[in-house]
Amino acid sequence: MSADLTETAADQGADADYDAVPVGLCVISRDLKFLRVNETMAQFNGYPVDDHMGRSVSDVIPEFVPAARQLMEQIVHTGEPVGPFEVSGETSAAPGEERFWMEFWSPVTNEHGEVVAANVAAVEITERKRLEREKDLALAETRRRLAQQTAIAETGQLAFQDVDFQTILDKAREVQADVIGL
Repeated sequence: MSADLTETAADQGADADYDAVPVGLCVISRDLKFLRVNETMAQFNGYPVDDHMGRSVSDVIPEFVPAARQLMEQIVHTGEPVGPFEVSGETSAAPGEERFWMEFWSPVTNEHGEVVAANVAAVEITERKRLEREKDLALAETRRRLAQQTAIAETGQLAFQDVDFQTILDKAREVQADVIGL
């Protein structure tokens, strides 16, 4: 097999792998134009792969332009990768719905070591964030109910002690105001 055929097969295999991974991948030039995009990233953004090519981030995901500009400036200035970090927003793929991603940006350099673009990898974490929110709400509700039950139990204990009825009523009012929220 000739070297040219081996390189072509390797390139095709790399292209297939680029599109097959369940991670959004793209290459963005210093002027924030899409140079390469895989199918997963295209789905995240809500446009076909071909609609990304050569277009600016401002054309595809305009609300992300300030962050993309800042990230690119950081990579160009430091030559170092950035991330992982969390981003959120709406896209054409899910208008009106906040989505979340974990991203990692790394520099692409030319033969002189100059940063000419950035590789971007993104994993959608929207479902994980939703589950975390549900867990936090459930935990807060459990704590609220525990506080209510504790206060009610403390009030009930007063009835078994040698205290006057007014003290029990005062404690019940405290419980209503502080814990139950009435």
